[in-house]
Amino acid sequence: IVYHTAFWLTLFIFLIILQKNNTGFWLAFISQLGQVGFFMILVYVNINYLVPRFLSKNKLFTYLAYFVALVILVTLARVVFEYWIYPGQSSLRNELIYSGQYIYFILHFFIGVASTLFVISTQWVRSEREKQEMKTEQIQTELKFLKSQINPHFLFNILNSLYALTLKKSDLAPTMVIKLSEMMRYMLYEC
Repeated sequence: IVYHTAFWLTLFIFLIILQKNNTGFWLAFISQLGQVGFFMILVYVNINYLVPRFLSKNKLFTYLAYFVALVILVTLARVVFEYWIYPGQSSLRNELIYSGQYIYFILHFFIGVASTLFVISTQWVRSEREKQEMKTEQIQTELKFLKSQINPHFLFNILNSLYALTLKKSDLAPTMVIKLSEMMRYMLYEC
């Protein structure tokens, strides 16, 4: 929530600064409040409803149809809003009706596509992280299993026998060390 709020607030302030020289502060404030509001509607309906309900379930054509319909609705609502907040400027109103719609549609379309790509990339990163964690857990489980296969009682008996042979200075001690090594290798890597 903090990141989203910071992003939208930063965008809002940036857009006000860009427009206030042309129209004045309060008109820029109202205009950009509406613009950011329409951006938010577009983005959150897309990432919270359309992507999980259609795109995540591989219903690509249904998703695209709803996505384009959403972009058209947001564009029309924004044109009506902009038409309403500029009451005495007929040239600006005509420009909004004739050419502004296409620019707004393209802008809204790219914002929607960017939000979709953001959601897809974050889901992919999350999925890869979960796969890596599962792989690490599996390796740790296998290691614990291997450690549990080496019976400490057996190992102490072998070491005590080897110790007794070394005290007697027996020629069997080196052979016993080799056999112990082969048994350990077999238990750890081949069983």
